This record gives sequence, structure tokens and C-alpha cells, in this order.
Amino acid sequence: MKRRNKQFVQNIKETEPYSIKKDMYDWLIIQADGATFGETYTKFNYYSPRYIREVIRNLKDLKLLTTKICRCHKASIYYGVKK
Repeated sequence: MKRRNKQFVQNIKETEPYSIKKDMYDWLIIQADGATFGETYTKFNYYSPRYIREVIRNLKDLKLLTTKICRCHKASIYYGVKK
């Protein structure tokens, strides 16, 4: 058995990390008209904007999120794609 910080590894229990991806995906599915980044940030304001943009990019890469451009051509509107 290995030791880490004078504790046996068997006795250390790792907690499962809080999944912001799942929460953000579930929240975007509920939004009928989609949501802009500003609306998403106000909902998840306890995270940094950089981290929220990273999660949005990961959801887009997984094809769980689609985007459309607003009619003012300045904002992206994010829509959740149902699995």
C-alpha cells in the first residue's frame, strides 16, 4: 500500500466533482428561446466567465449545444440539443 501524507490510500475517499456541464446542459434544454452568454453567466455567476466559455465550447464540441446569431448580429444564442 502506498502512503500519501501519512494516510493510507485505502482510507482516502475521493468526492465526485460538481458537474457544471450537466447543470448547464439541463438549464439550456429548459430554455425555450435559448440563452445568450449574459443570461448563462447570470445563472452560473459563481464561476468565472472564462470557465463558463470553456464549458460552452466543450458542449458545442460534444454536439449537445447549437448556436444561432441574434438578429442584431452581435450575440450568439445557445440552444440545448436533446439526446
